[in-house]
Amino acid sequence: LATGGSIAYANDAPYSDSYKAGGDRALIDGICGGWTYTDKKWQGFIRNGVNVTIDLGAEKEITEVSAQFMQMCIPDVWMPAEVTIALSSDNSNFNTVAEIKHDVVRDEELSFKNYGWKSDKAVKARYVRYTAKSGKQGGWLFTDEIEIK
Repeated sequence: LATGGSIAYANDAPYSDSYKAGGDRALIDGICGGWTYTDKKWQGFIRNGVNVTIDLGAEKEITEVSAQFMQMCIPDVWMPAEVTIALSSDNSNFNTVAEIKHDVVRDEELSFKNYGWKSDKAVKARYVRYTAKSGKQGGWLFTDEIEIK
């Protein structure tokens, strides 16, 4: 559902100019990244994490919101420690549908993890806010696509 919409980045959480993937629409362009963040399909965030609001253009029934993240500890790329997903019909009053806490563990392997919310009952909303924050280790967060179904 996000592919035809628009996306706004919070002022305190823009993506890095070094890892901008396809630019402002990279997280909703339908293109998923590969096995490395250097493939120019992963969007990189440093310091403030991910904080975006997606406008679907009209109120739609939503049953799932998710995003894929990558971890590769050696170059300081980590999974988020906290993800929040919220929905709204008016871009003002958001209802949190998921708060995900994750204990970030250092490992030597390249890994991928999907952070999302899924419901059997559809929720009507026009706006989807997705935030992901780094843990105490800091470093980079890389995500390639926010999917909304």
